[in-house]
Amino acid sequence: MPELFDKNGKPVNGKTTGYNYNAGIFTCSIILNESALSNAIQEYTVATIIHESLHAYLQYKAGNTLQHGQNHEEISKDYIVPFVNIMKSIYPDLDLKDATALAWGGVQGTSLWNESYKNNSFKIVGTTEVMDFSTIKGLDNAHYYGIADNSTPPCPKK
Repeated sequence: MPELFDKNGKPVNGKTTGYNYNAGIFTCSIILNESALSNAIQEYTVATIIHESLHAYLQYKAGNTLQHGQNHEEISKDYIVPFVNIMKSIYPDLDLKDATALAWGGVQGTSLWNESYKNNSFKIVGTTEVMDFSTIKGLDNAHYYGIADNSTPPCPKK
């Protein structure tokens, strides 16, 4: 499978594409970048699927296919907590810090991400605690590179 790239030529983990809203029926495709996810642990791959599913849901909710660029803002404002809850329902032993880092991993550069980064303070979902940028980025990277503590192995290859 060929690698997927964003508009700047940077490889991406997944992509939601082929949005079509016709006669009340919405369809789209979620494509995973097998190359980019080759070392990622299962939790990271599942987080990518959840992220791309949110894109599909938000496009459906908008009733058109023109809102993709605004999805990350909406995800960061309204869907970090549900994202973490979904991750915890699938992986009950996943630490809240890890689940929070995975939820934020796909929405870097949004206004809430930038504010948290500027304040060096990301709220850990489900607690009153916060973690700094180095911690959140380190946890996200650990899951991507398959070196996170107490995590599952990468998804099996087909």
